[in-house]
Amino acid sequence: MLAYNDSGNEIAIIPLEENYDRGDVYAHRAGKTHTISARGFLKNNDIMPDETIRYTPEWDDDIGSDHVDGGFRLDLDQDGEVVTIDSSNEEPANDTGDDTATPDQ
Repeated sequence: MLAYNDSGNEIAIIPLEENYDRGDVYAHRAGKTHTISARGFLKNNDIMPDETIRYTPEWDDDIGSDHVDGGFRLDLDQDGEVVTIDSSNEEPANDTGDDTATPDQ
């Protein structure tokens, strides 16, 4: 689930319980990578950037509820990395390797 904290200018990515039953919540999985399509979320919260920006998430044990053991927090005030991807099947031009965040990071 995505949530936006306007006063802190932060996005939270909160994992749902495995048996969460909603047809409009999904993620695309390709190998070990999960992709979240957030265009509608960004537009609805009026935070749609002009460019694709990569932010480093931090795991926060205090996000969520009794049923969720935390979530990722993205601080939109941090300096993000503009990511450019050409139309080929290549990786992003400025990608430095696998920087996938995990809860223990």
